[in-house]
Amino acid sequence: MTSFNASPRIVWLPLMILWFGIGIWSKIVIVFAGAVFPLLINTYAGVKNVNRVLVNVVRSFGANEWQLMKVVVLPNSLPYIIAGLRLAIGRAILGVVVGEFFGSSQGLGYMIASAATNYKVDVVFVGVAIFMTLSVILTLAVKQLEARLASWRPETAKTF
Repeated sequence: MTSFNASPRIVWLPLMILWFGIGIWSKIVIVFAGAVFPLLINTYAGVKNVNRVLVNVVRSFGANEWQLMKVVVLPNSLPYIIAGLRLAIGRAILGVVVGEFFGSSQGLGYMIASAATNYKVDVVFVGVAIFMTLSVILTLAVKQLEARLASWRPETAKTF
């Protein structure tokens, strides 16, 4: 897993297109491969950085593993998970663009690549603006999710 995460995703692109074909499945795999690692790595870091004193206190009161996860681990890992989601959004959008550039015969990324080949700068800008708008909307959605899930945190601890 570490070697896959450390290598640039674009070097795997030809294999993914060969394995999954030109179409939606290759794009899904490319987006998943780009987005899953920031989320997993940040979630892992969040779980590893949970305050051990809190874990011991909750265990001393007789909490089972589910209660420990619900009361201590998840709330303390939430900032890391949200940061991973924010990173994953950018990587997922990049995966869509790259996947459609090279492994698609339709879609917004294909439209941008085709327009760039034909020197249609206005069409390229429209495609870029659509991807930027999508990224902003998804980032704002994650921000709202964070505000809803982390309402217990002090305002100075909230991000973005």
